[in-house]
Amino acid sequence: MKKEDVISYIVYALILVAAILTVVFAINPLLSEEDAYLNGLPAFSYSPVVYSIITIVISIIFGGILVEVGHVLGAKIGKYKIISVNILYFNFYKTKNAQGKDTFKFRFKSFDGLTGETIVMPVTGKDGKYISKPGAMIYLPNLLLALFTALSFLGYALSIKDTLVFAPLSLYLVLVFGIMLFYNIIPTKLDSITDGYQMKICSKKSNIPAFNESLRIRSCNILGIDPGETIVFDEVTDYTFEINLVEVYKLLAKNDYAGAYKILDKMYKLRESLNASNKAKLIGQMIYILLIDPNNLANVELAKKIYYSEITSEEKRDVSNASYIETIRAYILISGILELSETEVQYATSRANSAYRKVESGRKDIEKVLYQNALKLVKEKHPKWELVINNKQVEKEKEVSKTQTTSESVKNQNKVTKEVTKKVIKEKTKTNLEDDEDEDDE
Repeated sequence: MKKEDVISYIVYALILVAAILTVVFAINPLLSEEDAYLNGLPAFSYSPVVYSIITIVISIIFGGILVEVGHVLGAKIGKYKIISVNILYFNFYKTKNAQGKDTFKFRFKSFDGLTGETIVMPVTGKDGKYISKPGAMIYLPNLLLALFTALSFLGYALSIKDTLVFAPLSLYLVLVFGIMLFYNIIPTKLDSITDGYQMKICSKKSNIPAFNESLRIRSCNILGIDPGETIVFDEVTDYTFEINLVEVYKLLAKNDYAGAYKILDKMYKLRESLNASNKAKLIGQMIYILLIDPNNLANVELAKKIYYSEITSEEKRDVSNASYIETIRAYILISGILELSETEVQYATSRANSAYRKVESGRKDIEKVLYQNALKLVKEKHPKWELVINNKQVEKEKEVSKTQTTSESVKNQNKVTKEVTKKVIKEKTKTNLEDDEDEDDE
């Protein structure tokens, strides 16, 4: 189990305990039959569960808005450009209109965070150095949460004193805001990147340029534009790793595998400074490069040495189980060339599309090529392998193949009737990666 997963479980356990204790010993008495009438809540005395659900939903929505407002205001103070704001799947993102001017559109989209996510682009001065400062963007959301938690508790205290209707609601606000604040200030990476984690990174001034560079690269990838020349950092952190990967992808796009491997190998020797998911990506990228040309026996032997002798069993497990396209395409080669396991290749390909949907737009094209190269190589080495999940799918693919007698018809599957296509898409293992933009757009 990954370190961040363990910490996440501990954090969620503490949150659950705090929530239960607050509801049972503080909020529930306010909603009991006698006290509810005293607080002006006769209707809710018969339905405390309904009241609780409504107030929790209101509190979460308000808290999510509060956090992202803090991020947006902090970004403006720190001189960043806003690229995307996501609050509980309601995403407002920057794009170009027909006249080529910047505009914001709306869509439903997932996010990396507890209740939302704000994506920004740093700004440079005339000397080419970043003038954007992340401090306000990181600290302001937590200051707002702390302020409104205190105000909510004050409201609770006043409501109790005057036997007003707002006491239970105020306590729920205290509970939800307090949970968000606690989660957001944890100074380590959880199942999402928190402000607390970014506070820890940016507490070192030397990390701020790398932090800004990572924000710039990510924004460029999301906008689908070339990030241009990027810095290759000698110091290996989770931020510099992502930045160095930009250069790695550029070299891979040029088929310069030796140059890409050189950068990866340098980080591999210092990989203990990376979190588990980035270590898995790094190892996966290296093994992929070594195995993509199986005729190079020296590289194949080096891949065996890394996979079987150098990396730990935990790192090996992370590579096989990670839901990132970088590790999935590597595991296809590991399973097909080193392990000779058809079922493991099937396992990897069955997860490829969901992983590909998570890839930022700037990397989608190269990742599709790298993935398909891996799959093609395994198919060439094992032509009798059927990369499918079950017999039902085999029958479906046979049914489709009857209508597709040429390679041109295969490329144009969308010409098959909608009914057949929908049924096949739902049941077959997708080995051709697909984008999710249609799913995200409103």
